[in-house]
Amino acid sequence: MISGTTSGTAGSIRNALDLSTTTAPAFTAWGAYSFDCAEPAEKKDSTKVDSTAIKKTKKQPAPKDEGPKSKVASTDSLKTAVPSDTLKKKEEIKDKDLGKFYVLNSKGDTIRYINQKLEEKWNDVYWDLREKGVRFPSRNEPPPDADDPSGQYVLPGQYKIVALYNKLKDSTMITVGLDPRLNITPADLEARNNMAKAFSADVDLSQRAFKALQDVRKDLKMFESLLVNAPDSIKDKFKDQQKDLTKKMVAIETKFMEPEDVKGFTDEINLGTYLYSSSSYLSSSLGDPGSNARDMLKLTHAEVEKLVKEVNDFLEKDWVEFKAKVDLSQWPLFKKIDPLK
Repeated sequence: MISGTTSGTAGSIRNALDLSTTTAPAFTAWGAYSFDCAEPAEKKDSTKVDSTAIKKTKKQPAPKDEGPKSKVASTDSLKTAVPSDTLKKKEEIKDKDLGKFYVLNSKGDTIRYINQKLEEKWNDVYWDLREKGVRFPSRNEPPPDADDPSGQYVLPGQYKIVALYNKLKDSTMITVGLDPRLNITPADLEARNNMAKAFSADVDLSQRAFKALQDVRKDLKMFESLLVNAPDSIKDKFKDQQKDLTKKMVAIETKFMEPEDVKGFTDEINLGTYLYSSSSYLSSSLGDPGSNARDMLKLTHAEVEKLVKEVNDFLEKDWVEFKAKVDLSQWPLFKKIDPLK
């Protein structure tokens, strides 16, 4: 496991330098520099975040299971009590050989979570000195066990890395400081930090707006399956209405990003263009991003507000009107199947 104290600089993170940490066998790493920490809860509203390394973490075999204990847990969602050991074993199997790494700030808040499957060898796990970020609009949904997205660089200070592997826990402290070669003041860092937070809020809002459209698509597909046993007259009626609704939705989606089946090079300017341009301004500056970045962020904010209004108008008018016309009592949900004679 990891043990020891390491220092790095905020200025050098752009070169993705590794933080070196001392390594020791899992059972000897519980010395004077280790902490007996409970698994921290993830902070729900952390802002945007990415690599300083937790270097060379050695995978160790899990301790032998001492056998099930006689505890029984009941939950509101289960009518029958389920032994807690059964649920615990399922969780252990799922997380077996999974290294979990939490980055905590001086207040004890979890600002980043990273997980990685560890193999029977020396393993490198990297933290890029960034906080948890927000996800950009996308047609692809992240897997449930995905790492936190990378966000803005952390401010100089003390950070704690808590590592959990099977039934073992350990931690190390990291000091992040300013690169003395760079002419950056704390005020510059604060200005960048504030701009990054405002931008993250716009990215998060645009992502939720686009996801709302994707949720409508899922509901429409489900509705199609409910029409299987409907008369042809009803099928034709809703087919035309659904086609018109989808057409309006696609028109809004293309303002977020290019169509899914686009081919070749296009020079369309959409919300993604604004988002990635603003992100580039922020990521290329360690200090105050400057007036050009502020202007770009203002344009991006205006585009986000305009497009979110279009999405809300669609949800509150077109989508509501479509759902109001659906009356499932007009056709059977189940196909009539007569008994065999």
